[in-house]
Amino acid sequence: MMSFRQIEHTADLGLEVFGKTISELFINAHAGFYYLCFGKLELLSQLLPSSARPDLLRLSEPSREDLLIAFLSELNFNVQVRKTVFFPLKSLTVEQQNGAYTLQMEAPRQMLPLELQEQLTEIKAVTYHGLQIIQKNGQYAATIIFDI
Repeated sequence: MMSFRQIEHTADLGLEVFGKTISELFINAHAGFYYLCFGKLELLSQLLPSSARPDLLRLSEPSREDLLIAFLSELNFNVQVRKTVFFPLKSLTVEQQNGAYTLQMEAPRQMLPLELQEQLTEIKAVTYHGLQIIQKNGQYAATIIFDI
């Protein structure tokens, strides 16, 4: 089964994301987000060094949905404003602790080469529109709508 797929949405971009675990769902959301931004993940792999030193990103929110929005919003802010990407992903975990969900990700924050900046799809915001993380038949799934 695919880890993510782009879906049609009127005047916006949509992404369906899947995972066997909640952490895998977030890993696939990371890949799907950059796919929406650049059209091909291979471009990032070809143009960015995989040996760069990883940075640590930690986020905590009261629900899985809030954490997914916060995570994708952080990726979006970095790519749209700072012109940086967290790539390649070294590790990502999501855990529930003390009534909150916490994400910990290790990935180098790298400057976008000019040729990638020119191909970047502008995403204004990650929305809560219809967002729900469900678990069915041992699989997590979420649909995320991005305002363009």
